[in-house]
Amino acid sequence: MLATQPQLARVGLTARAARQRYGSAAMVLQVPFSQTATAHLSQEQVGFCRCIVHSDGRLLGLQICGTGAGDLIQTGALVIQRNLGMTTLAELSHLPQSQAEIWGALGSIWQQYRWRSGGWRRNWAENWFNWRRSRR
Repeated sequence: MLATQPQLARVGLTARAARQRYGSAAMVLQVPFSQTATAHLSQEQVGFCRCIVHSDGRLLGLQICGTGAGDLIQTGALVIQRNLGMTTLAELSHLPQSQAEIWGALGSIWQQYRWRSGGWRRNWAENWFNWRRSRR
């Protein structure tokens, strides 16, 4: 963590390093702090949380800039160390009106990516449901 204003913290791979190592399987998800209710209540809307994620859901790296970055990065570092992934990160419980609600926002972006049109998961699920409906 760098002692700057606003705080800046990073753990794991950068986007460039992840793309060099994993190619197109590495993706970047980013949420600005302005999308959280806590940021609006505290009027501290400057900052972002950027996750570098493998297509299988593993968290490869995390960069946070903004108020509370030092506290948030500890959770991200634990997820990376334990190899838990985005699903676990998104399901973490947090206190209402805390900066940790950014994890839920990142989780919803991750879910949108996984189920986007043209993705194999969505195509498989649509085919399965169509098959189930045709059996009636």
